[in-house]
Amino acid sequence: MQNYRQFVAVVMMFFLFLSSCRTNDTRKIEAEAAVAFEAWAVEESVPYKEVSYQVIEGDETFVTVRVTAMLRESAAAAWLEKQADIECRLVGEQWQCDSYFAFSPTETGSDFVMQEIAADKPVTASAMYAYNSGHAFRPYSIVDGQTVELHCDKATEDGNSYWLLPDHQTGWVQVDLQRPYKIAKLRWLNTHNGRCGDRATTKFHIALSKTGLFTGEETVIYDGIMPFTPSPQFEEFVLSAPIEAQYARFYVDEYHNWGGGLNEFEIYEEQGEQRR
Repeated sequence: MQNYRQFVAVVMMFFLFLSSCRTNDTRKIEAEAAVAFEAWAVEESVPYKEVSYQVIEGDETFVTVRVTAMLRESAAAAWLEKQADIECRLVGEQWQCDSYFAFSPTETGSDFVMQEIAADKPVTASAMYAYNSGHAFRPYSIVDGQTVELHCDKATEDGNSYWLLPDHQTGWVQVDLQRPYKIAKLRWLNTHNGRCGDRATTKFHIALSKTGLFTGEETVIYDGIMPFTPSPQFEEFVLSAPIEAQYARFYVDEYHNWGGGLNEFEIYEEQGEQRR
């Protein structure tokens, strides 16, 4: 009886050892698959998130790994869950995986689209530049979809459409979305104050809030710098996961020459439906 128990114990230890070896090999294989996928994504310039790796079949020297990921063609395109199966082989003591990935949509993937939600929403600011009562560079100009900066001596009413802070002041401009949204992306366009080229935001941060108080409950999602240029281009930030908020505030922390401002501010909600 004692010999039988010893035999059973030895067999159990052997199978535990085999299981441990397989687990270690699986981890090594999945790690090599991750290296191959990330190199492919960089080379093909494919945005991705939520990647998983699973060994689905094989033996001691050859396996198939299923890679599942959320992919999209560009920063503004729809997210789509896709899968690809790749082959990995044991070469000497090192696992090597295919570098080509033929992804196809999964049956339960999710399609997501980006919807701009800031257009024509109420906008407030800490202050605005005005050289008389009829000529002001008003906050609402950042959500009107117009990017014209023809002049620096004529304000919004005269064909320009951008917001400026008063001389030598930092401050902020804020969009009220009028209800909570799941915010997934923001885009903004700096000002250069038309032909004068003497105003721009050079350092900034962006915060989101559910309440609009901005007394500590807000979430700062991005901070950055924008070197002055007479021909600014749109910049954008895509959140790793959407944040629910009703208010988005753009802070001008430093500025070029006379002061800072902003031309346009776009806010995007991620919308989607589960595919059947």
